[in-house]
Amino acid sequence: MRKFHILIVFFFLPLSASNVEAIPLNLEAIFSQLAEHSEDQVAFTEIKKMPALKSPLKLKGYLIFKKPDYLEKRTQVPSEQEYIIEGSNVRIMIPGKETISLPLNEYPLLAAFATSLRAPLSGDIQSLYKYFSVHLGGSMKHWLLILTPIDPELSGFVRAIRLNGHDGILESLQMEEPDGSTSTMFITPP
Repeated sequence: MRKFHILIVFFFLPLSASNVEAIPLNLEAIFSQLAEHSEDQVAFTEIKKMPALKSPLKLKGYLIFKKPDYLEKRTQVPSEQEYIIEGSNVRIMIPGKETISLPLNEYPLLAAFATSLRAPLSGDIQSLYKYFSVHLGGSMKHWLLILTPIDPELSGFVRAIRLNGHDGILESLQMEEPDGSTSTMFITPP
């Protein structure tokens, strides 16, 4: 509803050089906009490309985020799976199978994925700097955040993570692995 009110205000504002101002690209401002939502549920479509696969694997489902560190990935297509990352633990639930609980720090790829999403959504820039070299490009209207692992061990699992967005909305996340595999998640806002 808030976004609707903002759109109405901008629609009725007269456009002139005096009230149109370029906003400089700023990581803190982007994180602040992303962190405005304390809880979100969004749909996603994920495309996984791996050298071992003849064709890309397409997954669909929902992401649920609750501040400060709850992230749930609920895949519905091609099969139901649920990953819940809360604090430093991850639970994996597959219908008809026993729930698996794992310490996140023992799974670098999963930890990188969790940090790359949880940190921006909660406004936690410092967590990103613990694991990644952070590069920001574009403008406030359309930005690209590139995360490159600083830990050599993590670099063995993740080459780079790219987050694309506009204004205060995360549009996509792409994880690239050293073997050329990619996982690109397209996020549909509510």
